Amino acid sequence: LPERWLGAGPIPGRPQLREARSEARAEQFVIRQDLVTDQLASLLDKLKAFHIQLVGDDIDEGLIQRAFAGCICQGTRQRLAVAKALIELGGEETDRVGILSQNRPEWAIVDFAIQSAGAVTVPLYTTGSTKQARHIVEETELKVLFVGERSQYEKTLSLVDSCASLRKVVVFDDDIDFGKDERFVRYEDFIDWGKRSRKDDI
Repeated sequence: LPERWLGAGPIPGRPQLREARSEARAEQFVIRQDLVTDQLASLLDKLKAFHIQLVGDDIDEGLIQRAFAGCICQGTRQRLAVAKALIELGGEETDRVGILSQNRPEWAIVDFAIQSAGAVTVPLYTTGSTKQARHIVEETELKVLFVGERSQYEKTLSLVDSCASLRKVVVFDDDIDFGKDERFVRYEDFIDWGKRSRKDDI
């Protein structure tokens, strides 16, 4: 809770608690933005170093920065599209959205998209068992779960049958065939759905 509510005084009511959660999420979002900014700056330095290894000291700063900016813009477009798609699913401010995936660019994009939609990110360990994943899904009442590769997708096959809250599983890898099961959707199709959304309150 904010410092002004710590110490003596009456216990905050429900409106104050909602305000506290909103403030906490905003602070967390700023912290994560700062971390990402630092990581992007580090990545840009690594790109320059890699370019030097390839062509020597005669590097094209403009070319590197344009390519880097293009990646950032693409990530931002994906974040907005995923956030809008989550809202289209009927997401509410306190909804929990899970991510079961190894480290990859989509993980960070989806994490920011979840926060942009006002929901809460629930990470699941990729090394955990199906039983452990089921416990997390049930305890947090996950509505949407993003999964990475085949091994993580296979864990969700029993979850969608046994966890009542889980309505949609978004799959990052495009080589996984889940047939016509509408509970599953490819990440690219989920993004396209968000792009077609008319939601503008993100």
